[in-house]
Amino acid sequence: MNSAAKQIFVGGVHRSGTTLVQRIMGSHSEIYAGREFDFTKDIAALRRRLHGGHESGRIADLVNKDDIDKAVESFTMKLFERALRESGKTILCEKTPTNALVMADLCECMPNAYCILVLRDPRAIVASNKEVARKYFAEGLRPPSFCASVSASIKDINETWRKGLAAAEKYDRVKAILYEDLIANPERVVRDICQFVGLDYEEGMVRPAPLEDRQNHVSDQFWYTKEELAKPISDNSLEKYKQILSPSEITLVERFVVSYPLVQHYGIGQQSPSFLDHCAMLWSKFNALKIIQKIRARLRC
Repeated sequence: MNSAAKQIFVGGVHRSGTTLVQRIMGSHSEIYAGREFDFTKDIAALRRRLHGGHESGRIADLVNKDDIDKAVESFTMKLFERALRESGKTILCEKTPTNALVMADLCECMPNAYCILVLRDPRAIVASNKEVARKYFAEGLRPPSFCASVSASIKDINETWRKGLAAAEKYDRVKAILYEDLIANPERVVRDICQFVGLDYEEGMVRPAPLEDRQNHVSDQFWYTKEELAKPISDNSLEKYKQILSPSEITLVERFVVSYPLVQHYGIGQQSPSFLDHCAMLWSKFNALKIIQKIRARLRC
């Protein structure tokens, strides 16, 4: 199949399985899948500001929207040019969870871009975030805001799903996949992904290679272990959230995460939050804030 100038962007809520998808895609002989880039969201924000400048007339005599989009595409790909060349691969696969927030922008300004939105049981996502936050707190460090509390994780899920699923509904170059489907039937799902992006399926993709470069940054230790970055596709974490979240935390996830047709089978959104549920959400925020304030006080000493 023709794979010239394709780009693949993987995104989803943090801890939803995007790293596994990146490992799978990087096991294809034509795909370069490096560490998280982190700045796709910022480039998309700049694009929107430039479009706003054109719409207001401020820069309309300098550029039109097509000029802006071509420049954004060129700039983005220029940033990956050396890595692609040194890898000997021809197709970029960039995985940053927040890519899910800007998949509409990517489709609009990059005509050869394909986006993969990874969806996962929100209870498992919140549980995984809780474990990450626990590691940060144990070291006296402040965790990223989206995983500092159950309420923060729920907010991150709702924002990411709202924007990612809206893009999937609007653009045929955005494909949503379920993490649980990938775990249960990896070959079928990976073949489906390959067909979506226009690549031939390769057997080694369901036996993804370890990610050797993911513990080079100081924060990587909080997110992955070497074993996790090398383990085969397995289902041993699907029900783990029941051991990590309390029954009341599970209830908060089930009642405050907004449901969509693609994720209804998770059983969320079936009952509206009660007054006590709202109180529990506030308590979750308050507890996280107290811990963060203690960390700040310790750092000032």
